[in-house]
Amino acid sequence: MPFDFPDETKIEHVSSAYKKINEYKLKLKQFEKDARKLSYDLDLFGIERMKNIEIRKCRKNLKNLKLFYDSVGLVTYNYEKWKQ
Repeated sequence: MPFDFPDETKIEHVSSAYKKINEYKLKLKQFEKDARKLSYDLDLFGIERMKNIEIRKCRKNLKNLKLFYDSVGLVTYNYEKWKQ
């Protein structure tokens, strides 16, 4: 599983998650680029285009995952500051 959520969250866990999200985002961009090229090639030969639903779902899931970790980071940061 690419993302695990430890029992006690620290800011370092959030930073690590952001790095993983960015890695997946870069891979997704490459998939999108390849899909656009394939779509162009399909048009060239008069073949029906693919809908790329999975790529769009993946983009949406990455956005939601980032929003989740934005929230976790905010709460964790505020909690750690409060404990000091």
